[in-house]
Parts: sequence; C-alpha cells; structure tokens
Amino acid sequence: MFGHGHALRALTARWLEQPVDEGRYFRLDTSTLSVLGWERETPVLLRWNS
Repeated sequence: MFGHGHALRALTARWLEQPVDEGRYFRLDTSTLSVLGWERETPVLLRWNS
C-alpha cells in the first residue's frame, strides 16, 4: 500500500493495537519502505523507513 504519511502512521498505530493518535510518534520519511508483519501472534513493525 502507498499513501499519505498521516494515514499510514494511523494505520501503523492501529496495527500495533494502539490508539490512532499514537501514530504521531512514528516518523515517516518520503519515498521509504515500511513493512508490517507478525512475530508469532503479535503484530509488529518488520521494517520502518527503509
């Protein structure tokens, strides 16, 4: 998925089971690759701003 930084940070916060407004803590640069995934049964960030 690609999109606007604000929406992607909100998606990431929800993926990590945090409130949407916690997305403000995830710095997201332009033209980077970020990957959401799983570690066992826990949602995690596999890659951020790569």
